[in-house]
Amino acid sequence: MIVTLERNGLVRRQADTPRSIEILVPPENFPILSWLRIKPSKLLSGANRARRPQANLKAR
Repeated sequence: MIVTLERNGLVRRQADTPRSIEILVPPENFPILSWLRIKPSKLLSGANRARRPQANLKAR
């Protein structure tokens, strides 16, 4: 299942590194967060997206 998510550009992981899955979908695209009144952390909302290659942003 993780391989399918990676192929579709939704997650990224480092080979041979356990627990290295990075979610590439912005938290704004998860309505459940607002329904549950969960505020995305700074890492999820801004800093992490700045490090992503532009190719991933255009693919979505």
